[in-house]
Amino acid sequence: MVWIAPLLIEAQAALHMIDNVHDGRFPMSRGDDYVFLAGDILGHNIVIATLPAGQEYGTGSAAALASQAKKFFPNLWFGLLVGVAAGLPNLSRKPARDIRLGDILVALPEGESAGLIAYDLGKETTNDGFQPLRLGHVLASTEPVIRSAIGSIQLRTLRNSQLFLQYYEAMKDEEHDDGDFLDPGQDNDMLYEMGDDGTERLVNRQPRAASKRTKVWYGPIGSGEKLLKNARRRDELRDKYNIIGLEREAAGTMNRIPVGVIRGVCDYGDMHKNKEWRPYASAMAAAYAKAVLNEIRPRQETATGGLRSADPGEVTEGRGPRSICNGQKNDEGPVDMSTLTAPSSSFGPIEAHNALGQTTITVNGLRDDSQYPPPVVSRSIPFPRNEDLVPRSVVTNRLDRLLPGTTGYRAAALSGLGGSGKTQIALDYAYRRQSDPNCSLLWVHADSETSFTKDYQSIAGKLGLPNDLGGEDLLQAVRDGIEANPNWVLVLDNADDLTWNEETSEGEHGAAEELLAELDYLPLAISQAAAYMRRTSTSVEDYLSEIRRRKRRWKVLGKSEHDRFRRERASNTVLETWDISVEYLRKENELTYDVLHSLAFVDNQNIPFDLIREAARPDKEGMAPLGNISDTDDDSEDNDHDYDDIVQVITRLCEFSFLSIRSPGQNGQTKAYDMHKLVTE
Repeated sequence: MVWIAPLLIEAQAALHMIDNVHDGRFPMSRGDDYVFLAGDILGHNIVIATLPAGQEYGTGSAAALASQAKKFFPNLWFGLLVGVAAGLPNLSRKPARDIRLGDILVALPEGESAGLIAYDLGKETTNDGFQPLRLGHVLASTEPVIRSAIGSIQLRTLRNSQLFLQYYEAMKDEEHDDGDFLDPGQDNDMLYEMGDDGTERLVNRQPRAASKRTKVWYGPIGSGEKLLKNARRRDELRDKYNIIGLEREAAGTMNRIPVGVIRGVCDYGDMHKNKEWRPYASAMAAAYAKAVLNEIRPRQETATGGLRSADPGEVTEGRGPRSICNGQKNDEGPVDMSTLTAPSSSFGPIEAHNALGQTTITVNGLRDDSQYPPPVVSRSIPFPRNEDLVPRSVVTNRLDRLLPGTTGYRAAALSGLGGSGKTQIALDYAYRRQSDPNCSLLWVHADSETSFTKDYQSIAGKLGLPNDLGGEDLLQAVRDGIEANPNWVLVLDNADDLTWNEETSEGEHGAAEELLAELDYLPLAISQAAAYMRRTSTSVEDYLSEIRRRKRRWKVLGKSEHDRFRRERASNTVLETWDISVEYLRKENELTYDVLHSLAFVDNQNIPFDLIREAARPDKEGMAPLGNISDTDDDSEDNDHDYDDIVQVITRLCEFSFLSIRSPGQNGQTKAYDMHKLVTE
């Protein structure tokens, strides 16, 4: 497990709770910013993670620390965030919440409140002022095993406070940089209340009996980036969110490692804040954290390399730093996106070029699930398995090497022309991973912003996330929810490179945005529209009107044959834009239209120049065999004139993205072109 203690005094208190310090250092590589200390407590192998000396602390620093700990130790069982916080007493409520310096705060949900409230993460609105994202609720929740241990302590400390105080008593005389961890004394515990007129008043509170000196408070804790030394603002946050304390790291940690948050009260979040109480508060929080570890039976390795639970009360000798994560650090990191190449087949090749479509598959590694609560497996594969798939071992074997399902995150990209089989290969991979009962399989249609958002909202529902999320909140929530699962595969189908040229005039911005929405943000449709507007000098507004008119027509006439491996109600946007372009070509140049119509009956790849020239012949019944045609054929006295016409035809088809140059015809090579597959459909 990982014990996160951001401040130096918090880390020093943690070190005094360790039963055995492990020798050695963890290997580091470029990009590793934090040094982790290792040891064992009550049979648990742990690492202590703290911020570098002099680094400013807060949610951002804590997030970076937690992210690197998660990367460095991918097999972490659970984590604890242990340190100091500001307590928020409320003596006017019934019963009074008489929080005092040195008390312990434990983050747990209470009523409608979440266990952690990210109170300064949100947006400013005109009507409501500041509006916290997700009502301030941090998405991730503490691991169930930690909550169970806290619940056990909560039940038993009413009768026996020594459950955690024994650990404090054993280390209170130990030294830190500026002294010891002793109680500064209740006489030095000063609470000031803010009156309605803005003046402070010292509250007179009776000292507690020695046997009841320390109290544990359970409830929501506020987490924010700023250091708070304002009594009025403190009280506003307390009353608005019903929180018992304020701290600065948990919101940055929780969505990376779902830690248990344990805090000792060192101040009251006002101008009287000082560091006098930090050592004692850090020690009390550390003592409670050790009591939590005592409630959790540690996992131990057997002689055969497996895991067993330690016997009750058993304390075992530490096995050194390597045993903490049950395996070595993954030094490889994420694999770069890679293009997979297959031999030519009836589907056409999948190869590296300016791809018209792309399917991205991302997976995470496996972890030792015997150390974790049973995962909630989510699956959303939208297509049935294609039993007629033609095997392509070169592609599938390389895909399996890139995405082996081992420790660490992996990603790969399948790119190629539309219809070349990218989706089917990704589908086959997903179904092969389905044999793992603990693997979540998630599929996102990324061909348009609308379909992407819809599928992300569907995944959010499967993960139990709020159904009203949108925009960046939805993206972050789904990402965090997916990463909380032990094993998963995410497929982004048809993930083209969506880019926007923002150099349009201000007057056309509105129409351009509407047009992009009408085109479902599909790159091919946008390319078609741009080619048409450029060639015909059509304004964005005029093209928008035309595409809307065509859409109304397609609602009546645009019926496509059902394909069980494609989504129902798939967008006809590309066909609509092509319809406009084809109609324009027919009116502008009948020869160009006739050539395109003829080419629709041939294979779409590596079309020789001579074949296009023959398609342009007025009498196609008399087409010469291809073997007798060459670029130097001069039997006709009008050959030069015909050549110019053919070049003009090819230029026009390339302008409208129907053709692309495959071979320029240099160094003795024959000129050749590729045609988009949709022309043949």
